[in-house]
Amino acid sequence: MNFNDMLNYYECNFARPDPVFPLNVKRDTFFESQQDSLSTFKLNKGCTNPINFMKRNLCLLILLVCILPGIVNVSNAQSGASINWLCFSTSVSLSSGTNDINYVFTSANCAQANGFSAEIVGTGALDIRSTVSPQSFLRLQKTGTAPTFSYGRLYSTSGTTFKLTGIAVAPTSVGAIAGGNQSITVHAYKGGSEIGSVTTAVLSVVNPVAVILTSSFNNIDEIRFTSSSAAAAGIGVDDIITTAASTLPVTWASFTVKKQNQSAIVSWSTATEQNTKDFTVQHSIDGVNWNTAAILTAAGNSNGLRNYMYTDNNTAKGYNYYRIMQTDLDGKIGYSEVRMIDLPGDNAAFSIAGNIISNGVLQVQVHQTTIISLYEVSGRLLWVKQFTPGLQSIDVSRYDKGVYLLQTKETAQKILIQ
Repeated sequence: MNFNDMLNYYECNFARPDPVFPLNVKRDTFFESQQDSLSTFKLNKGCTNPINFMKRNLCLLILLVCILPGIVNVSNAQSGASINWLCFSTSVSLSSGTNDINYVFTSANCAQANGFSAEIVGTGALDIRSTVSPQSFLRLQKTGTAPTFSYGRLYSTSGTTFKLTGIAVAPTSVGAIAGGNQSITVHAYKGGSEIGSVTTAVLSVVNPVAVILTSSFNNIDEIRFTSSSAAAAGIGVDDIITTAASTLPVTWASFTVKKQNQSAIVSWSTATEQNTKDFTVQHSIDGVNWNTAAILTAAGNSNGLRNYMYTDNNTAKGYNYYRIMQTDLDGKIGYSEVRMIDLPGDNAAFSIAGNIISNGVLQVQVHQTTIISLYEVSGRLLWVKQFTPGLQSIDVSRYDKGVYLLQTKETAQKILIQ
């Protein structure tokens, strides 16, 4: 006798006003003790009592409600995830090969990342480095004798959009050692099209570094990762935090900053605006500390292209960073991506991309071949070296925290190592 026969017997006999067996016999006890002998009874399979039919369907519904949630994981990482790969207790190879590599995360293999997939476009391998101190990470790794690594990506398996609010990246190599000096660019994609990106400073340590994100990372379905170094072995990804995508009050069409002598022409346009109050042009010389350069009134509500422009005459020598802060009528704010221009002085041999160094790497834009020296404030020479024009990355991680002088024969600038 199967379960349906047993249930039908109960409906047509136990549920009747004049049951065949005493009512004080519990159904569970009865089925446990009489399962074999029940097969000898003639079942009333022709029972058509509508009340009993409803009871049966209600019973089945209760079974579905109580049992299925324990079987089916309905979590949706796009609605809010915090992924630190602790779902893998040991280092593990997820997938590798000579063509594009793909791996789908599910509730069975990593509940934290359920709803996402990882892929390497090119020859490579996906693995989890859980033995790295102080934290584990997902590694997008090049492999083979002649490896190619176009890009790595983490994307919504179902195509559901999300908002990325936090992520950390690191250069990696075989054995989870540093993958060489490289900057990593994190790209925001939706529907196969890039809508924004953020590039880190030059990184040389294996521990993931938090990325400062912009408003472009809202309402996306994919995150891509590329490296500035063709020799880089791979990219590590960790501390991924997402929330449900939110509707943006502004759809950015463009944002540019151009040099005009020693001034900066800041231009941007919007495709749509909803309840916008104003746009604040913000300026910075280090990309961290921001000052207000100007405030322009926004359109309020618009479904057409709107153009804005501001000329900043209060620029600084060297790197100048700009971003737009957009304020709604209800006080909420959002930010554009960051743009940068380099305005060297007439006789300046170099300029510094931020006087505060917190990651152990000093970035110097050299404008002409020159000899640069680094001194302690006490006057003790630490090193002297000739540099050619271009962006130079100098490792200062071995020096103690404090103020130092970077100088040529003509000029000197203070730097702070933190």
